[in-house]
Amino acid sequence: MCEEDVRAVMRHSSSMVGSDSSARAPYGVLGEGKSHPRAYGAFPRVLGKYVREERILTLQDAIRKMTSLPAQKLRLKDRGLIGRA
Repeated sequence: MCEEDVRAVMRHSSSMVGSDSSARAPYGVLGEGKSHPRAYGAFPRVLGKYVREERILTLQDAIRKMTSLPAQKLRLKDRGLIGRA
């Protein structure tokens, strides 16, 4: 996907931010091998590139696309929002 298309998708109100990296652990079977940079870089990239540098998203919109929106779409109860118990 070209960068212009990525920007258009990022601006869309229903787009979400995620990573296709597999789970990693410090030891055991899930700790073997090397992880892809997306394992740790997808979310900082959005905050750095699309929020801070290019200003196509507000910080609030980016955080929503990473937290409450995916939780809502996946119907994960009690996830994605910080609130009082």
